[in-house]
Amino acid sequence: MSAKGSRICVVGAGAAGLTSIKTCLEAGLEVVCYEKTSNISGLWCYRREDIEGVGRVQKTTITNSSKEINSFSDFAIPKEFPNYLDHKKMCEYFELYAKHFQLLPHIRFKHSVLKIDKTHDYDTSHRLKVVVQNSEDNSVSTQEFDGVMVCTGHHTTPRWPHFPGQHLFKGKILHSRDLSSQLDLQEYEDKTAVVVGIGNSGCDSAVELSYLCDKTYMSLRRGGWVLYRLGTNGWPIDYLLQTRFLNTIRKLFPFGLICWYFETFYFNYRFNHRLYGIEPNSRCFSEIPIISDVLPTRIISGRIAIKKNIKRFVEDGVIFEGDQNVTKCDLVVMATGYHYSFPIIDESLFKHTDSKPLNLYKQVFPEQLSHWSLALIGAIQPNGGIFSLFEMQARWYTMLMTGKCQFPSHDHIVADIASANQIRDQIFYKSVRNSLGVDWISYMDDIADIIGVKPDIRQYLFSDTPLFIRLVFGTALSYEYRLKGPNSWGGARDALMQSDYRVRYGINPNEAKSGSQYYLNADFYKIVFVLIFRMNCFIMKIRGIYRNSYKD
Repeated sequence: MSAKGSRICVVGAGAAGLTSIKTCLEAGLEVVCYEKTSNISGLWCYRREDIEGVGRVQKTTITNSSKEINSFSDFAIPKEFPNYLDHKKMCEYFELYAKHFQLLPHIRFKHSVLKIDKTHDYDTSHRLKVVVQNSEDNSVSTQEFDGVMVCTGHHTTPRWPHFPGQHLFKGKILHSRDLSSQLDLQEYEDKTAVVVGIGNSGCDSAVELSYLCDKTYMSLRRGGWVLYRLGTNGWPIDYLLQTRFLNTIRKLFPFGLICWYFETFYFNYRFNHRLYGIEPNSRCFSEIPIISDVLPTRIISGRIAIKKNIKRFVEDGVIFEGDQNVTKCDLVVMATGYHYSFPIIDESLFKHTDSKPLNLYKQVFPEQLSHWSLALIGAIQPNGGIFSLFEMQARWYTMLMTGKCQFPSHDHIVADIASANQIRDQIFYKSVRNSLGVDWISYMDDIADIIGVKPDIRQYLFSDTPLFIRLVFGTALSYEYRLKGPNSWGGARDALMQSDYRVRYGINPNEAKSGSQYYLNADFYKIVFVLIFRMNCFIMKIRGIYRNSYKD
């Protein structure tokens, strides 16, 4: 069924779930959302208790992407909000979004989805049955829907590594997701902690423990590229780098040259990754960067020490690879990420083994299905804001449900997934985290082109030159995808043109109206000059080699 009036089930009322409800309503679809907890916001709703299948942030977590990068396409984060939000401000934004678009009446709180399966006539109707449990009275019911949008995310099932001798350890072992909830941190004041892993949660955990513990170690199998939240002149770093101009430069110049530039002038500019012991064996654009403003300072001050992978546990500590002696410790935190598992989905719809890619068409639709009735919203890891990607995926899904765009053949889907996996393997270092990696601009443009909302930038060259300049050289933001096409937004242009003002207002309201466009500053010209200079040197070197060969 592909018409207005279709009944859609949304699983989860986090960021992906909220925007999925909103896009369903926008498309005229009947929608019901089942949320396991009593709150919206998903993992951003900080809670001390552990709820199975529900992710959560640490108490001190703040966003890695700035507010303009994170905003939904037709509802900008208020200018009064800081540029990087803690979990309270993030929840406040989601509450404003839900209230503005009247989403709450469509959410059934304290309802857990137990199973998603095919109906008996799925081959002809493509309908799905959803088994739901009401946690207040434990009653179980089965509902049928024309489509299901699974918005539970991929940060729900902790990944636990196992080391030799781990059972002998007399101290405490936790996963990073439980650090702020299950542990009285004061108990470990003046003690020793080991954090395994260097992802965002690993850095956050190590930094937090380093303020309490006498010594904190980070145990790494391989390093990672660490980026500060602040860029030139104190602007959010992602706001400076996520531009169509730079994205084009990255594609035009050799991969090695682009990596050299950003490793030299961004990643290693503040601190030398090799000197600090965290340089990975891959280039900076071969993985999603880690965001931490404090880690280098804690390392140089001796509060955090970098070690290799754990060789084995003993009763009172661990032995690191390359060490002969035992490093005594009281606490080990496994910041080792999550399994990408979706246990509520029947294997006839989506079967996944943890050692392989998810094999989703455009990171949304399972390869084994030839119909779009089941969608996984949010199984993605961009190098930019993630909430706008959820929204774009949801917009695509609702347009399929209303018959406004076509779904490709199964052969096309299989070929596209294989091609995407091959490209990802060529660019990204092979790891669980990078298996979901996408480039924000490329991915958004790809889906936007399918549903007819990709902006035709050339048309603004003469008709709206300021907007043209903004689209080419300014930060690529989700508002661009509301300028034209289905469900366009009259406020999209103003949202784009006023984004610099909102960034400045979030830093200092008294100075918000001062200053030129950030992308016309010296940093912009430095990028252009250095890349052209290095490319010219490379060309001259090649020409010299050919000339010498010709003379010989």
